[in-house]
Amino acid sequence: MARHPAAHPPFPLSRQRDLLAEPANQPTLDLACTQPILTELEMLAATVDDAVQAPCHELAVVSEGLEGLLALLDEADQQRLTARQLHTLVAPLKQQLDAAYAPVRQMI
Repeated sequence: MARHPAAHPPFPLSRQRDLLAEPANQPTLDLACTQPILTELEMLAATVDDAVQAPCHELAVVSEGLEGLLALLDEADQQRLTARQLHTLVAPLKQQLDAAYAPVRQMI
């Protein structure tokens, strides 16, 4: 069953870009002012890591499922699979793939 990471702020990667640009827009570098930016960047990096780990795991599961399906299809020369049988095998993999893709898409 798919694991879904905890809710993450929308578009964390674009927020990272904004935070990284802030010190560049300051005429002088003040370390006291940069500390909150660095803290938020660390939190965003952890958010991105969390949001990527679960989909990567799901993609590995889908990959294993596809390998199994291909093995079955290699053996299908001896007994043909109907369209309905093929659909039954592929549909759960498609759902897992979509579930793994959605959180990564939200980060971009």
